[in-house]
Amino acid sequence: MEWIFLAGRVLFSIMFFESGIKGHILERKGTVAYARQSRVPLPQLAVPATGAMIVAGSVMVAFGAWGDLGALLIAAFLIAITPVMHAFWRETEPMPRQLQRIQFMKNLTTLGAALILFYLWNQLQGAAGLSLTGPLFVEASGRPLRVDLARCARSMRFLDRRFREVESFSRRRRRSVSSPRLPSCA
Repeated sequence: MEWIFLAGRVLFSIMFFESGIKGHILERKGTVAYARQSRVPLPQLAVPATGAMIVAGSVMVAFGAWGDLGALLIAAFLIAITPVMHAFWRETEPMPRQLQRIQFMKNLTTLGAALILFYLWNQLQGAAGLSLTGPLFVEASGRPLRVDLARCARSMRFLDRRFREVESFSRRRRRSVSSPRLPSCA
């Protein structure tokens, strides 16, 4: 099974490594032009930065050197670029719209795979097999990270109450300041 995990990591990483080296670094001019056309802010900086991000992430995942961090780098890249570079809803022609939609869905699927890899490294805690290191993200006790859903829900309810209070205060303030009262003519 260790070999299957290694093969999966390498196959997952190939696309990002190749894209980072070729498209983001060696042939950067064309990728910058495409990013500019897709309305990416500061494409001349964003393209090489994201290239370095995915090259580093793909190498970390393939070799299993802090693979959890590598998977998060790839996930962050996909979260950042997918809605900008593959905004199929902006396309007016059917063929480009379909091509961008396919790319968008491919990126969502790959994002899911990156998140699964992060989870696996965290749960296996060094028993990932054929990895150079264990995960970077662990609790101080050495146990896998756990998400306390009840605590998250309490935090979300707290933030929701605060938001509603601010919104209510803002509405009251607008009403009191909005229009001066004119004397009645009666």
